[in-house]
Amino acid sequence: MMLGFLAEAHFEGSAQHLLHSGGFSISDDRAASTDTDYRLLDAENRTVCRLNIKFHGTLFRAAKEYVGLEPEDCFALATYKISTALQRQQIEAVPYVFLVVTVPSLPRSYIEGHITEDAVWLASVSSRAIEETIARQLLTEPWAEGLKAQIERAQFRVISASRAHRLLHEKLFERVFALRVKAFNWTFRGAEIDMHLSLNSEMILFSEFGDNITQRGVREVAIRLDRGEI
Repeated sequence: MMLGFLAEAHFEGSAQHLLHSGGFSISDDRAASTDTDYRLLDAENRTVCRLNIKFHGTLFRAAKEYVGLEPEDCFALATYKISTALQRQQIEAVPYVFLVVTVPSLPRSYIEGHITEDAVWLASVSSRAIEETIARQLLTEPWAEGLKAQIERAQFRVISASRAHRLLHEKLFERVFALRVKAFNWTFRGAEIDMHLSLNSEMILFSEFGDNITQRGVREVAIRLDRGEI
C-alpha cells in the first residue's frame, strides 16, 4: 500500500507535462476503490482513457527459464485483471490503460523490515481506512525519504488492456507458465495466474504516450489503444 501511494504520487507529478501541454486534466478515482485509479480527461472534460497504476519492485528471478524474458524486463500482470479491464473498456467504449513504474532494487521486503509488529497487528484487525492511515503515517518517517526518491527517479511505462489481451492470446503458453506447470496451485500456493510482459519491447514510456496524444490527437491515440497497438 505504501508503494502504491508513492507510485500514485509519482504519476501525478509525471503527468504535469501532459496536463500543461493540451488542456488535459486528471480525475482522481481512487476513493471509489475500483479497478480505476485515475481518468485522463480532455479539454471538454470527456474521458480519454482509464488509468490503473502498478508498482513493480520484485524481480521474477526465473523469468528467463520460465517465460523467456530477462528478469529486469519482465512484468507479471494477473490474467483476471486483463480480462476485467477489457470488459470495462468494451462496456464503456473508453480505452483502459495500465501504467507500470519499475524499481527492481526495491522489493517489498525492504518496507516490511521497517514496519513494527504493533502496526502490522493494528492493520490486520482494522478497516482499510485505518490501514491507509498507517501507511501514510509510515511515509512521513525519515527512512521513507529514500524510498520516495528511488520511485521518483523511475519512469512509467504504458500498455493498453487491448494490447495485453492480444499478447495473452498470442503467447498464452509461452508467457503464462502456470499453464505449463503440473499442479501449479499446489506448488505455488496463493499465486495468481499471470501473463508476463516485456517492459521494454511491449510497452512504451509514459512520456512517449503523452507526446502521441499532444502531437497526433486524442482520437488517433484512442483508436490505437482500442486496437492494442499501444
